[in-house]
Amino acid sequence: MLKGYESQGKNYTGLLEKCPALSFTDRTVMLKEDEGLSVRRRTEAFTWSREIYRQWANGGACWLDRDLHDDHHDHDGDHDDDDKDNKKEQG
Repeated sequence: MLKGYESQGKNYTGLLEKCPALSFTDRTVMLKEDEGLSVRRRTEAFTWSREIYRQWANGGACWLDRDLHDDHHDHDGDHDDDDKDNKKEQG
């Protein structure tokens, strides 16, 4: 759930990819055993940032939509095909 998974050829994203407030670190820890031996173990540490979550949850989201119309004539770059800036220059 946190990292996502793949099943029957489909990739399902997890919370790490969807929520910037959640992160993880892949780390190695060293444990001392009773006989004086040291054992290294690989672990993952997950962290949660309340501040980043608060900012993310309050909006400010952005996304990319496929451009369904030809806007190469839209000189002012606002994708509404109303070249206000261009008309001011010409008029």
